[in-house]
Amino acid sequence: MGLFDDFEEEAKKPEPPKKKIEEVKREDHGVRIFVVGGSDRMIKPMEKDYIEINIKNTGLKEDDIEVSFRARIETLDEKSLSEWRIDPVNSEDVSFSQDEDGLYKAAMRLKPGESKNISLSVKAQGDLKYGEQCVILLTARSRNDPLKTEAETITVVAVQTILAVKTQIGYEKNVADSIESRAKKTNIGVLSVLCPVSLRGYIFVEAMNPERLQDVVRGIRRARGMVKGELAFEDIEHYLAPKIAVSGMVEGDIVELVSGPFKGEKARIKQVDEGKETVTVELFEAMVPIPITVRGEDVRVIQKDEKEES
Repeated sequence: MGLFDDFEEEAKKPEPPKKKIEEVKREDHGVRIFVVGGSDRMIKPMEKDYIEINIKNTGLKEDDIEVSFRARIETLDEKSLSEWRIDPVNSEDVSFSQDEDGLYKAAMRLKPGESKNISLSVKAQGDLKYGEQCVILLTARSRNDPLKTEAETITVVAVQTILAVKTQIGYEKNVADSIESRAKKTNIGVLSVLCPVSLRGYIFVEAMNPERLQDVVRGIRRARGMVKGELAFEDIEHYLAPKIAVSGMVEGDIVELVSGPFKGEKARIKQVDEGKETVTVELFEAMVPIPITVRGEDVRVIQKDEKEES
């Protein structure tokens, strides 16, 4: 059988029945909610976030759409709730009113296929707790056909901010310990304190309440106040990653021993062991050049090898 015979055989086969495409029938009334930017949000202390929501008439007839929402705060500590402000942003053609139960309502008249945006402002303030969240329950309903309803849940989670505290040089650890001690006694919203050994005059604080932290810093000796603005995690990430003690050291470098029995002596590196984080050196002042092995953190490079620099 030839190649063309195969095509002839295929042509004789009956075509499979075509699937019937069912058309989606539009009804007289319908409504749709779309949250611009998504329904899951994060907000930092004292920030204000604007949530834009699109309401659309998906029906074939002009309709009055009623929009309503209420909010609740969820936290692990139900005894102490923070203060959140959730307010509708009224416009010329959409105005919200609030009833005694805290339910906000507004109505808008929309033509078939027409949509309109509404905005809500959310602000987290007060004694925020980590993981605390505001849940907004939003509903849009056709007044002409109340069964045509759509609901959406928007969740706004409070997240911590990273702040820098300026200190007197040499007293970074003292200030950090004072902040930690006060955070354990009272709820000032401090989650952690970072005091990098290689950074002088500053410490970092992970906090939920910048205002409370600022009040505490004012009362601590050797603290020089808060640095304006917040930091991104990327700004401090390199302080969290462990650094190899012998990083950057090579054979031939001249070092000074900063601890141990030979503290203050100068030596030349003869070998670097990155796995063990040790260096083998020969002391300049020794009568007999005997190699000694010390930890990388026990030496400080004072002059790089000339061959390496060239």
